[in-house]
Amino acid sequence: MRGDADIDEHELREVFAGLHFSLGKADGEARLLCKGAPVGPEVRTEEAGLWASRIAGHPVVREVMKEAQRAMGALSSLVAEGRDMGTVVFPDACCKFFLDAGPEVRALRRLKELEARGETHRLADLVAGIRERDARDCERALAPLRPADDAVIVDTSDLDAEAVLAVLMAHVERKTGQCRSLL
Repeated sequence: MRGDADIDEHELREVFAGLHFSLGKADGEARLLCKGAPVGPEVRTEEAGLWASRIAGHPVVREVMKEAQRAMGALSSLVAEGRDMGTVVFPDACCKFFLDAGPEVRALRRLKELEARGETHRLADLVAGIRERDARDCERALAPLRPADDAVIVDTSDLDAEAVLAVLMAHVERKTGQCRSLL
């Protein structure tokens, strides 16, 4: 996240050449590792989310990340979260979900998450950031934000985490016998 999001292809390839992503354990939990080290909470900051959205449409970023994610998925079943997991990265996944909620609901959830980490943000700024990111991600030419044709769309606006999980697991249980693996 250092520098400008407009990085040329050669420089991006050099950056990614030094990275290797894998799944492993850290502190007794399954974690994403980069160069063998656990990826930390810094990827969940507002700054990281907005920066990721700005570079996500770059062809080199999409290519490298898709390859890394597919490589991890080839090693074991996994649950993958992301704006193009069901449409681009794992189009053949047995179970696909598109979780949605209004920008205001998402911003309030995000505010609570950030406050729990001791960060202070204005709700209006978070709403504006979410709207901006959604618009940018929906309009990008490469891997735009959209549900997969076969995704189960779940409006989480009025559901807590446990209720969302119950909806997802009910669908997974119905699909379990219909596919070789659950991705």
